[in-house]
Amino acid sequence: MENIKTLKQDNNKALAYLHNCFFFDFQKPFVIIKQDGKFTANSIKSCLSNEIADFSPDDYEIVLLIRPYDYGDKIDKQHAVNLDGKFDVDAPRGYSYDIDRFYNKADFEEDRKKRIAYYFIVAQKKEYLCEPILNRNDTTARYKYIPGSYEMYNDGKGNSYYRRVHIKGLHKNEQPFEWVVQYKYLQTLSEVIDKSGYLTCEFRSELNRRVCAYKNKKRKAEFLATDYSGVVKVLDGLFDKLKTDIAKAVINITNSSQSRLLERALDKFTWGLSHFNKYRQHIAEKYYDSKECAENAEKNIRGYIDEAFEVIREAANEADGK
Repeated sequence: MENIKTLKQDNNKALAYLHNCFFFDFQKPFVIIKQDGKFTANSIKSCLSNEIADFSPDDYEIVLLIRPYDYGDKIDKQHAVNLDGKFDVDAPRGYSYDIDRFYNKADFEEDRKKRIAYYFIVAQKKEYLCEPILNRNDTTARYKYIPGSYEMYNDGKGNSYYRRVHIKGLHKNEQPFEWVVQYKYLQTLSEVIDKSGYLTCEFRSELNRRVCAYKNKKRKAEFLATDYSGVVKVLDGLFDKLKTDIAKAVINITNSSQSRLLERALDKFTWGLSHFNKYRQHIAEKYYDSKECAENAEKNIRGYIDEAFEVIREAANEADGK
């Protein structure tokens, strides 16, 4: 109970963020631990093992709320990171909860090793997670635009877009912040806040995260359901034939041009075989995330094989004087 009080004192919106964005149900058993300094995935798991009997990482939703140093000794706002086997920095942004996320994995890794003031580990069994029913009357999550604070962009074709938008919370003491458009331009302000004053960007981000997770899971399942033993056998046969053809061509070398060509063929064979060995290992370990990834790897290997056969044919033509 002491740690939950400490978390509330650090950010009284943190529990709402965990409930709405990660579906924690704080009516069910959960764990909150406060730690200082740098950490690793294993140290987080070890810490939870000390608190939870028979702890298994696969059974738990684990979220870190991290306070990194910003500039000098100034402590930045909380940053959320999900631990699901490995660290996932693509957590839902929580502007209305005073919670941010790291810009990318590199920034997180640098802060994790050098600039962490303290952090909270929040964990709960996945079977207890419960998708929240959003309270549309919660005015603490509503915002309005600050008049005259928009930055416009003209594309030179007569079209104007919103590039940056400053918004302020409707409740007291909420500081304005800048919502920065990335990768696209806003044509309507409703893409940031709806008519009731709720941030649509948060909901869309969460929806996109769920859609991506569903698609990734589906692609992985399609890969796992596919038998690649036939492909491995065919490629193995092609490399056997290529090896035989290179050996025959070397025996029949009659000039230096052929020698240089066959050196190229052997180089293609070497690279192709290296990729094939990795491909065979990845297939056995169920490494690929989708059928497309496996097919692209196969296509790359076949490219090396085809190029090697083509160079052998060039060497044969060189011997015939064609």
